[in-house]
Amino acid sequence: HTHTHTHTHSSRCIMLDRSLEGMSPAKHLRLLKATPTVTAKTLKNVLAGRLLAPVSDSKEHLLAQYVTAIHGTCPANDMDLDTESSPAEVEAKPKTVKRSVVTEQTASKACKKPKTAVAAASKSKEPLPLTEGEVIELDRQKFKVGALAAYGAMASLFLGKCLEGKHAGKQVMLKLQPRGRKTIYQITTEHHVLTKLKQQNNTKLLMQEAFAYGTHKDHRGESYVLVTGLLGADLLKLGGAEGTHSTKNVLVLAHQA
Repeated sequence: HTHTHTHTHSSRCIMLDRSLEGMSPAKHLRLLKATPTVTAKTLKNVLAGRLLAPVSDSKEHLLAQYVTAIHGTCPANDMDLDTESSPAEVEAKPKTVKRSVVTEQTASKACKKPKTAVAAASKSKEPLPLTEGEVIELDRQKFKVGALAAYGAMASLFLGKCLEGKHAGKQVMLKLQPRGRKTIYQITTEHHVLTKLKQQNNTKLLMQEAFAYGTHKDHRGESYVLVTGLLGADLLKLGGAEGTHSTKNVLVLAHQA
């Protein structure tokens, strides 16, 4: 059977820090291969952030999985990495369906239910930046750290509660990302975007509210911290076996937003 994919490349590739507008899978893969900071470890973290289980430890397979997740297809060999064909050449070539390096067997592994945050964190060589029960101070507020909610893509998310300060009594989410070289700072970008959206003064805009932002440093290292209000229950836990939702649920959530 044939699957039809509709893809828009208006998003950015966090691995390359550039827009994917008009970029083909072949060019995207070629640029990723030429970027020294794109390693197997980085690819695994990014895939985990997209709730995909890495299909293997091979960088080639991880690249294929990442490109396929974004574009719906991936060049199967180096011949597909050549410069873009002219319209005339494309017209003359027989239409064939590209086969991804990611086989059906390995792709099925990526569709399994995501591992729990605690299980994922236990396999990491890096210590967690916070532990449940401790209290941190940020922007003249005190926050008590709760359970680990998510882990991956170079960041840790903890449930928590504001004990003292402007938002005392509110349930929060603490997002931490270690500071270090060759790190794509997702948290700093998220805080910037939230700040810009808040400046729109749109009361109908359903979005997170940044309660506090800064850095936390102790014997475990230094991390960027973004504290936001907790909007509701974990959608992954409310979903089906793979953490997915039915079309009806997605439409209801979109309508509420």
